[in-house]
Amino acid sequence: MFINSVINRAIEMDTSISFNCNGYKMLGMKEDARYMLVSENNYRAFVRDGDSYRTYRLTCTNSYPYYQLRYIPGNKQEIRLQMTEDTLIEDMNKVMKR
Repeated sequence: MFINSVINRAIEMDTSISFNCNGYKMLGMKEDARYMLVSENNYRAFVRDGDSYRTYRLTCTNSYPYYQLRYIPGNKQEIRLQMTEDTLIEDMNKVMKR
């Protein structure tokens, strides 16, 4: 559990409780969420999940709610589930365009 303590402390020290999108400061989606700037208008969001964190890509957009969150899978099962979800969304978008 030592490594979890180190990672948790590093996230707390290297992240913020807010982020900036298109020149506006935004408060996060949850009280325990932390944000790390990756590049302009792109962040990583860390949301506490028990003793660890769930990680998301946060991208600023020009329409409400002015940002988009995308979960970053952490293991093979989550990756497979995300791939299936992406395929389903793609298929639904094709049907909606008809």
